[in-house]
Amino acid sequence: MKVMGSCLVATFAVALSGCGGQTEAPRTGYALCGNTGVYRNASGTLRICAPITDEIVRKVGADLTPEDEEVILTSDGGMQTSAIALGQLLADRDVTVRVRQFCLSACSTYVMAMADRVIVDPYTVVAFHHTAAFALDITAERLNLPETASLRQASERERQAYRNAGRDDEMLDRIAMAVEPTCVGRRTVNGRDELIIDYRWQWYMPDRAAAEIIYGDRLSGSWLDDEDMAVSIFRLSLDRPNARIRFGDLPDGPVDIASVARALPTCPTGN
Repeated sequence: MKVMGSCLVATFAVALSGCGGQTEAPRTGYALCGNTGVYRNASGTLRICAPITDEIVRKVGADLTPEDEEVILTSDGGMQTSAIALGQLLADRDVTVRVRQFCLSACSTYVMAMADRVIVDPYTVVAFHHTAAFALDITAERLNLPETASLRQASERERQAYRNAGRDDEMLDRIAMAVEPTCVGRRTVNGRDELIIDYRWQWYMPDRAAAEIIYGDRLSGSWLDDEDMAVSIFRLSLDRPNARIRFGDLPDGPVDIASVARALPTCPTGN
């Protein structure tokens, strides 16, 4: 189904004057929610429309009631530890996570992954970056750090959170491989020299089959399974017309981190 520039995409991402007489100003990102933050919508459902921070987790925890069976989530990511905490909170309260409009990065990697039930609304963008555990472990391997090193311990905390939720933490590496690491380089930030990993793609959008591997039978609802539609809606909804997006299957696992770290070349100077 080809939808680039069509009214179908416009109704979910931007309102265009040429589509059925619509004259509404373009809306993208969090403006698609109407409101931002944590609030109850007109039907009384708790709505989360924000980057995921410790404050957002605190607000959700304070506002959830025993009667809440579902929350509606829109987020382009946030802090890794906060997203893990939000995913654990919702799972502990047995709350279904309904994602709407977009769920990216920490939202898809942690909150969706840790939920016991996930519903995806129509025309919703679900996409991944690399994962922190993968990057930490690759860096630790390149630097030949011991198991007691802080980088390895930070990775282990993330992996243990996955395992505690009953998920296979090797999925973190398969997701990272989906954006295709290409090289390892160095940069100076605030006077500190640090290792960085460059990737071929900015985002990975799984097809339906890959999504079912990632989320298992906890996943229901709709899914953007047409590449042209998925990429178009991502770019329009997030106002990122030049985003580099890989769509499709998930690399096979498990991933041998040590082998990947040895195989990655050094990034050319200036990357």
